[in-house]
Amino acid sequence: MAQKNNVICLIDDIRWNKKMFNVWQELELNDEIPLTVDFFQMGLMSFDLRFQKETFKIFNLKIIKKLI
Repeated sequence: MAQKNNVICLIDDIRWNKKMFNVWQELELNDEIPLTVDFFQMGLMSFDLRFQKETFKIFNLKIIKKLI
């Protein structure tokens, strides 16, 4: 288990396949991970317990749909 104020994880390819994305969604719901940021291809998690439970999604679907 991560200790307070010491771990930030950047995870690449959270949408690589359905299984990876399902794991990411489970992490977003985990109460021990108070902050998650979804950049579409990458995700950032913070274990800093000073944060309130929040999930941010920072990407533009219109642009992403053009790239796919």
